[in-house]
Amino acid sequence: MATGIKRRRVIHSCTHCREKKLKCDKIKPTCGTCTKANIKCEYTGLDLVESTLQQQISEDQIDFHRYGKILLKDGPLSFFTIVSLDPFVKCVLHVVKDNKRLPMKIRDELDRGKRKKSLIPSNELFESIKPLISNTFVVWSLVDHFFESELFNTCSFFQRDDFNKNLINFIGPKSYPAVRSRIDGPYDFIFIGTLLVILRISSWSFYNAGYEAEFMPFTVESIDLAKQCYEEVRYSYHHYRTQLLQFILILDFYRTNCAEDLDYVEGFENSANYILAQRLAINLGLNFETNDEHLKRLWYHLVELDTNQFLKDGNCSFLIDDKSYSTPFPQEPNDATIYIRERFKVRELIKPLAMMITDVGLKPSIKELNLGLEKLEQYLIDLDLNFILTLPNKVEKCAKFLNFLDISSLVYMVLYHIFLHYTGIDTQKAFETLARLLSISNPVLHVTHFLDSTKDHFYNLQQQFGPSFLIIPKILITLHKFLQLQISLIGRTNYILPKAKIDVSFEEIKRISFQNSRVIIANFGRISDKYFYAKRMNMIQTVLFVNTFGTTSESPVAPNYIKLLDNEPRVVSSKVLTELVELNLQAQASASADQGLVDFPENDLLDVMLDQESIEQLEQMLNAQSFLY
Repeated sequence: MATGIKRRRVIHSCTHCREKKLKCDKIKPTCGTCTKANIKCEYTGLDLVESTLQQQISEDQIDFHRYGKILLKDGPLSFFTIVSLDPFVKCVLHVVKDNKRLPMKIRDELDRGKRKKSLIPSNELFESIKPLISNTFVVWSLVDHFFESELFNTCSFFQRDDFNKNLINFIGPKSYPAVRSRIDGPYDFIFIGTLLVILRISSWSFYNAGYEAEFMPFTVESIDLAKQCYEEVRYSYHHYRTQLLQFILILDFYRTNCAEDLDYVEGFENSANYILAQRLAINLGLNFETNDEHLKRLWYHLVELDTNQFLKDGNCSFLIDDKSYSTPFPQEPNDATIYIRERFKVRELIKPLAMMITDVGLKPSIKELNLGLEKLEQYLIDLDLNFILTLPNKVEKCAKFLNFLDISSLVYMVLYHIFLHYTGIDTQKAFETLARLLSISNPVLHVTHFLDSTKDHFYNLQQQFGPSFLIIPKILITLHKFLQLQISLIGRTNYILPKAKIDVSFEEIKRISFQNSRVIIANFGRISDKYFYAKRMNMIQTVLFVNTFGTTSESPVAPNYIKLLDNEPRVVSSKVLTELVELNLQAQASASADQGLVDFPENDLLDVMLDQESIEQLEQMLNAQSFLY
C-alpha cells in the first residue's frame, strides 16, 4: 500500500471507550466498561458504513413517484414530468413566465379554441339530430366508407350486417327520403348516438395532414349530441348491454383521437366510462371462452384500451388482470384479427416495466429497469421504421407503426428518468444513458414528415396507412415528448459554451438540436388549422423556444435563463456532451446506409430547413424583435 494512505477500517469499539482509549469488550447494546460506569453506550462506526452503503443503494434506485401528489394527474410517463424534473427545460418555462412582454393574443387565441357546449332538453334532442341525418345518401355513403376502410379494422366494435339492418329500420335504405320522426326508447338513443360518432369519424377520416379531400359534413356538434344521447341511457343499460358497450368504445375511440379537444392528452378523461365498459364486458361474460368472433374482438379492444391507459401517463398499471380472463384471440383470417394480435404484443412486452413503474412502494434499481428495457430496445431494432413502411397490408402496417411509437415512447421516458437521475452523480453513466436516449430518438423524429407530405410523397399518410384518424394524434403526442430532449440539449450546450473554451462539437450539438426542434414545431403549425392540440403546441412551444433561444442557433440566449441555471445544482457536466456529435454522425451514417427504401432528402432532419418566409411569419406573429436579446 502506498505510503501516506491509511486503510479505512470498520470501528467496532463504542464511542466512550474509543474517546477514553479504554479496552472495549464490544458487547451490545452496552459494553462492560459503560455498564460499570453507568453511562450511555453508543456504537457509531458501523452507522457510517451503513449510511455509505445506503447512499450507494439510493444512487442506483429510481423513485418514479418522488413528487407524489405534486404531479397529481401527471404520471411518470407524462411529458409534464420531464418539464418538472429537467432543470434545463424547466428554466425555459421560468424565463417565459417572468417575461411580461409576451403577446396576450396567443392566450386569447387558445382560449377561443375551447368550445362552449350547451345542453339541449331531452324532449328536443331528436329535433336537433334529425337535420344531420336527413340526407340519407350522405349517411349511407359515410357508413359504407367507415366499414370498407382500413379504419374499421382498428375499431371493429360492430358487425356490419347487424348495423346496416338497424340503420335501415331507422332511416330507411339508401336514397330513401323519409327519416323516423321520433326516438322511442333507450335503444334508439344508443343507436343514434353510435351513428353520429361513426359519421363524424368517417367524414374526418378524409383528412390527410394538409392534402385532403374536402368532405367533412359532420361537425363536432354531432359529437356533442352523441354525448347527450349517452347521458340519456348510461343508467338504463340493463337490456342493451352489448349495444351500450359498443357505444362507449366508439365514443372513447373518438375522444382519444379527435382533433378538437385536449381531454385525452391533458389527462382529464372520464374514467367512470371506462369502468362501466369493463363492468358491462364482465357482466356479458366476455372474459370467458366463446366462439363468437365479434365478442372476442370486443374484449380485446377493451384490453387494448386498458393498455393505453397505462401508456398515457403511467399512473396506474393494468386494471384487467391477465389471469382474470380466458378469452381466446379472434381466429377469423381478416385485418381486424391481424390488428388485435399485433397490438396485444405491446401489452406482453411492457408488462414487467409497467409493474415496476406503477408500484408506488417500490424503488426499482437501474439494473432491474435496464433488464426490463432490453427486450423493448431489441423489439425496436427488429421493428425498423423502413421495414414497417414497406409492408403491403395497411392495417398491419398501422398496428406495427403504433407499436413502434408506443414502445419508443415508453423506453424514451424510462431512459430520461435514468438520465436525469445520473446527471450530477455519475458523468459517464449519464453520457451512456444519453447515448441510448438519442439512439431511440433518431428514428422517431423522422415521423414528423407525415405532418408535411404531398399527395405523392413517401410520407403520405393515406398512401401508407389509409385513413389517418388514428395516426396523427399518436404522432403529435409522441413528438411532443421527444421534443423536450432536443430543447434540453440546446439548453445544456448553451450553459456549457460560455463557461468553457468554445468547442466546435458543442456548437454542432446545438445546431442539430435546434434544427430538430424547429422542424417539429413548424410541422405542428402546418396542421394547426385542424388539430387544436397541434395549434396549442405550436404556439406555446414557439413562444418558449423563440423567447429563450431566438430564431437561429446563433441567436443570443436569454440572460435570465443562464442566471436561473447558475442556481441549479444538478447540471450536466461538459464531459457528457463532448462525444454527442460523433454519436449523431454515426446515426446519420447509419441512416444513409439504410436509406434505400426511403430515398428522400427529407429523411435526414438535419437537412430540413425552415424557409425564410416561415421564419418571418413566425417573428411577426410573436413580435419576436421586441423580446429577442
